[in-house]
Amino acid sequence: MNMETEDLLLKLSKKFSSPAYAFLGQVRNQTGYGNHEDGIRTADALALGLWPSRGNYLHGFELKVSRQDWIKEFKDPSKAEAVVKYCDMFSLVISDMSIIDISEVPKTWGIMVAKSGTIKTTREAPLLKAKPMSRAFLCGFMRKVTEQIQQIYTPTTEVEETIKNRVDAQITYELGEAARTVEKYERLVKNLKLFQETSGLDLEDLEYLWTNPIELGEAVKTVLEGKDKQIQIRKRLSYLQDTIRDIAKNVDEELKTFDKKAT
Repeated sequence: MNMETEDLLLKLSKKFSSPAYAFLGQVRNQTGYGNHEDGIRTADALALGLWPSRGNYLHGFELKVSRQDWIKEFKDPSKAEAVVKYCDMFSLVISDMSIIDISEVPKTWGIMVAKSGTIKTTREAPLLKAKPMSRAFLCGFMRKVTEQIQQIYTPTTEVEETIKNRVDAQITYELGEAARTVEKYERLVKNLKLFQETSGLDLEDLEYLWTNPIELGEAVKTVLEGKDKQIQIRKRLSYLQDTIRDIAKNVDEELKTFDKKAT
């Protein structure tokens, strides 16, 4: 199936979509390759109506995207008849009206044409007297149903690759987080060891040295805050000292100037 036919089939599937229809593309009239009274034939598409209010009709479709392709079909009507006989309605679906001459299309067929991104009905398909579906045709129908179900629930290579990439990315992230956690732990242990060596406190036996570990935390905080305050006071005193020196220097200069003027 070429790209143009696939596009036409996609548009048709949207027109006959779930839940009103069960739509199947490329349905063979049998599952094997043995002898068959009609030969091996393939319906381009079938749509089975699922709502009784609209009629549970089986609508068959023949898709054409070129004049040449249609002429082949026109010259061999038996090809389509192998499928048409099981359908309650049958329609020719074309990509452009220039492909056909309406007089060439059997009056028992409807005509649909692609327009503005959708499928429009040019001639309604009349209701046919369908034959009961043969066992061979039913098998071909059900095989296509099974294939479509498998396509929905069986991951494609692209889906599997996407899943694998996402899983790999998540594993890489989690390993990175674990490594960062280990690094933080090792740094904490190192700092704790340095604290114990410097303070002389064994933090494992802290409960025997202090009535409450919180007291140690408060003491450390007080010392650190006191140290900060001492630094701030020293800076302030140093600033005052520099200011006093500047004032004394200015006074000395003013006295010298005064003495010169007095003499």
